[in-house]
Amino acid sequence: MLFLSSVLVVVAAGPYAWVAVLALVLGAWIGDYPSRRVLLDERWTLATCLRWQVRFSVAWLGLPFMLLVAPA
Repeated sequence: MLFLSSVLVVVAAGPYAWVAVLALVLGAWIGDYPSRRVLLDERWTLATCLRWQVRFSVAWLGLPFMLLVAPA
């Protein structure tokens, strides 16, 4: 659902699409925080959780992006 929303936001936002997608992803992470605290019994603060999400996403997406730019 987040992917579909991102595609629609990119079409609608025009030149500011990167800001809209960033806000959409950040909003999804912040919205997910209360349920993660309850379901996973986490003790992290919101800032710690967001830091972990950013680091995990960069690590998860870093290898495919590096492979895409390797031939260049």
